[in-house]
Amino acid sequence: YGNEVLREEKFANAEERVQNGVEFDQVLTEATKDRKMHEMFKSASEDYRMLFGIVQTPEDLANCPQLEARNFYEEVDHPVIGKIKVPFRLFNMSETPSQYRIPSPTLGQHNVEVYTETLNYSKEDLVKLRELEII
Repeated sequence: YGNEVLREEKFANAEERVQNGVEFDQVLTEATKDRKMHEMFKSASEDYRMLFGIVQTPEDLANCPQLEARNFYEEVDHPVIGKIKVPFRLFNMSETPSQYRIPSPTLGQHNVEVYTETLNYSKEDLVKLRELEII
């Protein structure tokens, strides 16, 4: 990455880098501080044939050109917060394309069904849970 110190013997292999870890971190941080994440990823994978991945923040993912190109996100109309871009297509399959049918449920929207049909609570139990502000 343009820093000759990284080529020194004390950083030549994994064992040496661990033994000199504090200095290695300092040198590596200085060598890469002005580089863009995707630029470094591309250079490392293409120029140096290194295998690694990028740890991205939610903001990075929301603005990721690769995910955008794959139509990973879909803008949906949520009943409470309005239009929002959400992760949608994990896989793009030509013969069974993804569809957005219903919005994500709101908090507690399916409580009656879950508590009475799945968990076998009575309607009276449900009323009591609401009164106690448990749900």
